[in-house]
Amino acid sequence: MANIINGVGTLQKATLKISSKAVDTDWFAVNIKPTRFPALHRIYMACPTETKVNLLLDDGANTNLVLLLNNDAVLKATGLYAFDVVVPEGYSYNIQHKTATQSVSCWIVEIVGEN
Repeated sequence: MANIINGVGTLQKATLKISSKAVDTDWFAVNIKPTRFPALHRIYMACPTETKVNLLLDDGANTNLVLLLNNDAVLKATGLYAFDVVVPEGYSYNIQHKTATQSVSCWIVEIVGEN
């Protein structure tokens, strides 16, 4: 793709997810993997009720590498949040929330540097 995002790089891939998810359940059926490494993923998300959200970083052998998004503070209901995550080579990730079954909205954009 040739879209330039704020002069940072090229939009490589975008993934949108809107669905009802239970507490501590992966938001995506399979882990999110970058198209190239390392990759910058900008993750936009919103939840209808307050909740904490974790990113589960997977190195292929250990899925318990938990990153506490928003400094482990709750995301306010219906607020739009954005997080930048650098995904190292060999890693993938998924996202989970901690409060009640709810319809989560998540948009992930992969931005790769110009070579």
